[in-house]
Amino acid sequence: MGTNRLSSSADRPGNLLSRTAADVPARGRESSMRNKRLILIVLAITLICGYFWSQSRIPDLNVKADMGDEINLDDPLSFDAILIPEKDASLIVKASYSTVNWAYTNRKGMIFGVTIGAALMGLFSLLSRRSYDSSILNSSIGVLVGAPLGVCVNCATPIAQGIYSAGARLEMALATMMSSPTLNIIVLTMLFALFPPFMVAIKLSLTLGFLILGLPFLSRYFADEGRLTISDESCPIDLNPVDYDPDESWPAALRWTLRSYFENLWWVVRRTVPLMFVAGAIGSLAVHALPWDMVAGLFEDRGGRIYDLIGELGVAVVGLSIVASLGIFLPVPMTFDLLIVAILM
Repeated sequence: MGTNRLSSSADRPGNLLSRTAADVPARGRESSMRNKRLILIVLAITLICGYFWSQSRIPDLNVKADMGDEINLDDPLSFDAILIPEKDASLIVKASYSTVNWAYTNRKGMIFGVTIGAALMGLFSLLSRRSYDSSILNSSIGVLVGAPLGVCVNCATPIAQGIYSAGARLEMALATMMSSPTLNIIVLTMLFALFPPFMVAIKLSLTLGFLILGLPFLSRYFADEGRLTISDESCPIDLNPVDYDPDESWPAALRWTLRSYFENLWWVVRRTVPLMFVAGAIGSLAVHALPWDMVAGLFEDRGGRIYDLIGELGVAVVGLSIVASLGIFLPVPMTFDLLIVAILM
């Protein structure tokens, strides 16, 4: 391994999980339970998640759930508006203000994303088995990892980047990123409360179908084999851990954990945070170029010339295409899409 890796082979713990059950003797499994580095990493992940969920995510989402479709948005891309432009301000000014509001609204989620992403990189670096031969199983594991995290897709990007960079398969990383804002318990509760059962069934079936079946299909047939897992040259950690020393002291394990964590954190920050702000700026520009009331108006004027030109079905197809394309560029806070749809209805 090169010297630019986050840690050398001598720093890596041993094989905690084997490629197959026969590869690891019972004594090895028992010794892995005494891996002090693993214990410290799991403890760090537990503390980070516990603090975020109890102090930020659950209280904030409960407030949004209570608001329902009665929420009043001062900014078209954010729940919290600290800068409000004049009505006659230019598009650039409005987009700039919305970018600031977006960053303020998502600040907690972005901090959680990069911190837990770095911790998960450390956890995956302790595992010799980071994925399975079955793409569907990998995607399913990604859903199980992502759904409880409860962050928006923008804030989940550092998490997905972290586990992919630590050797997880592409479909697992993508499923983790996409399931987090759509399948956590509070979002599901809001979904059932705000929409009729047939819409809930359509959304959940399409979401789960895409995550569990669509991602493996796309990864298998449309992604280069070399991109399904990160290469040794690109990976910031050692993908070949050496045998774990069960006699390692707690201070030594703590030093390794802290050094590894902050190196991982810096790697995740510089790889993802600039792109997160770029996404916020592009989304702000898009939502001001095509405001929500204009989107709603696409389906209202049934007697207009556009209906005469392409008909009702054509208007529906064009309108839905515009809405879907707009949604691609909107790194909205979690539950924002549900509330916007509820308002538009």
